[in-house]
Amino acid sequence: MRSALAAVRRERGELAASQALYERSIELLQRELGREHPELATTIDQLAVVFRISESTPRRCGCTSRRWRSARRCTGRSTRRWHRA
Repeated sequence: MRSALAAVRRERGELAASQALYERSIELLQRELGREHPELATTIDQLAVVFRISESTPRRCGCTSRRWRSARRCTGRSTRRWHRA
């Protein structure tokens, strides 16, 4: 549910609110479903979209690299394209 609301906020251009909702959703999903669950990877991927839109990096926004490694394990995809130098 939080992820859906975060997507709506993202579409409306409310990126800070969207980011906060995605981050909270990630915390809850990790606790409830575990770090390897595909839904967690999808939510992390959506948070990366917010970062890309806002031209932020996970480091600047307080997102830990552990979440990005978890997304790679779940999806088999690299998240490097969202990291900026």
